[in-house]
Parts: sequence; structure tokens; C-alpha cells
Amino acid sequence: MSPINGCDLAAKLLRANPELRIVFVSGYAGTEAFRYEQRFTKAIPFLRKPLKLSELEAQVQDILTHV
Repeated sequence: MSPINGCDLAAKLLRANPELRIVFVSGYAGTEAFRYEQRFTKAIPFLRKPLKLSELEAQVQDILTHV
């Protein structure tokens, strides 16, 4: 994503709407994937690529049912 990365976009959107529900999806692994974790005051689910559609579907369903 350019000119802004996903973590920066999430932070900006959460400032505008703290109730926004987010799922991170990335091909990065390990510490690279979580280098911005301390920026967020709530846990944000993380899915690693490649992923199955059923994994994404389950995560979205979980977020929608735990309002």
C-alpha cells in the first residue's frame, strides 16, 4: 500500500472511530508483522498470508459477534 502502510492507516482510522473493528492480513512473519503492535490500545486480530477463505470468514464472524 502506498503512500501509507496498513498499520498507519489503521491508527488513523481508529483515531477517527475508536469502535472500528480491524483485522490485519499480511505476508510478513514474526517480529516484522508486529512491529507496530504497541501503537494500538486494543488487540487486533492478525491473519498470515497465504490464508484460506474459511480462516478470514471465521475471523470476520468472530469480530461481528463480539461487539
